[in-house]
Amino acid sequence: MSRRFATVTRTLIVALCLLLLSVGACAPPMAVVTSDGLVHQRFGYRVAGCCDGAGFISDDWTVESHAADGSTKPLFSGDTTWAIDIERGGAEEPLERAPNYDLLLHHRHRSTSIWLRTFPVSTAMSATELSALTERYLDNVGALGPSHAGLSAGGSQHLQAGQFPTRLLDTRRIGIDGQEAEAVLFDVAGVTPLARGAANVRALVAIARTPLHYRIRTGRGVGEWPVILLAGVAAAPADFDASLADFQKFLQAIDLDP
Repeated sequence: MSRRFATVTRTLIVALCLLLLSVGACAPPMAVVTSDGLVHQRFGYRVAGCCDGAGFISDDWTVESHAADGSTKPLFSGDTTWAIDIERGGAEEPLERAPNYDLLLHHRHRSTSIWLRTFPVSTAMSATELSALTERYLDNVGALGPSHAGLSAGGSQHLQAGQFPTRLLDTRRIGIDGQEAEAVLFDVAGVTPLARGAANVRALVAIARTPLHYRIRTGRGVGEWPVILLAGVAAAPADFDASLADFQKFLQAIDLDP
């Protein structure tokens, strides 16, 4: 292959990728883990690391969502299709696929997982009460489990849906980097992968609106939609209380300044 042909080929590939990106495809990498922590290259937020070698919280936690080079492992964590109401007519449209987790951590010695997800939602949700978002999330937990459930009725989840009986225990308001969040505590049955062999888990999930935005080009020009953050911890009931301090430390490491 001549050097000139190779250069032209690369130019065409870049141009095609930019064209696809304008309609929501060929998206750049999402969340990347570096020696300093996590950087979300689409939304611009960060999670500070704590240890040498791109660690989080403490050396007791391993990063399961990313490979050694800091890139995501979609085959491990699963993926999802973002869907929003582009025309603002009430019907959500699938836009692009993304790894299900921005970050997934497992404890080395306890049956405990901590995860973080961000995703765009329709504009109407920016004014929806957090309590209503929590109710929608809990409804979805029954079908998809706590770490895969979102807020959207649309959008396909590339996961095997099941029935997960859920029992609400408590809700309260907290803060995540200055943003108001609703934390919901509940028990779930039948979510073995989260707690490494535990048939039942206790979970605490924080739902927050953010100052972040999702921007794509549509037929009306460049559109902008709000981004929601979900952060959660799930553990076998016997391990749950011991994990709360680590989860609080994790939430304090989130920087939502885009």
